[in-house]
Amino acid sequence: MNERARQLHEIARNYVANLGAGDFDSIPYVEAIELRAPLCPGGSAIPLIGRDNLKETWWAPLPDLVSRVELIDSYVNEELSALTVEFLCHIDAISTGRQDLPYGVQITIQTNATVQPVSLRLHFSNEITEGDVGFTGMGSILFYLTTRISGKTFSFKFNGPAFTPSRALRVTVLAKSPVMFERAERTY
Repeated sequence: MNERARQLHEIARNYVANLGAGDFDSIPYVEAIELRAPLCPGGSAIPLIGRDNLKETWWAPLPDLVSRVELIDSYVNEELSALTVEFLCHIDAISTGRQDLPYGVQITIQTNATVQPVSLRLHFSNEITEGDVGFTGMGSILFYLTTRISGKTFSFKFNGPAFTPSRALRVTVLAKSPVMFERAERTY
């Protein structure tokens, strides 16, 4: 392995370690960084562009969510101009403080387009008992909010305010047994 490839693989290892440690400032992002990650608004299909944008949009909730990381492997292209890293990012369940519903999950949902009205169904690994939805970082009233819990799903609809790229949703569900988020789908 030549020196440039070794250097790129080391950057990948350090990236994962710093992510796990919650240390954004030690990650050597260039100002024009383009990051594709499942936890980004729009998922892996739409890159987040720019270091400041990354720190505000993608990084902000991670230190409180990530419990540990596991490096799987890193890859560099033949030209040694691009790097991809594969790793597992473990996110712990929240502490509910309730004996009747000791397990919970809190997820943040972001969009890359304005959505109004909002209608989503979230699927979980086990039956859930309670659910709540609101916007992150602000107190807000969701107009004409309706929620429904049915076994392993939590559905909600509201007319406003609009769900926008600059306003993420935070969903919290509580359960009697360990529960994990599986997927979301838009309903009509």
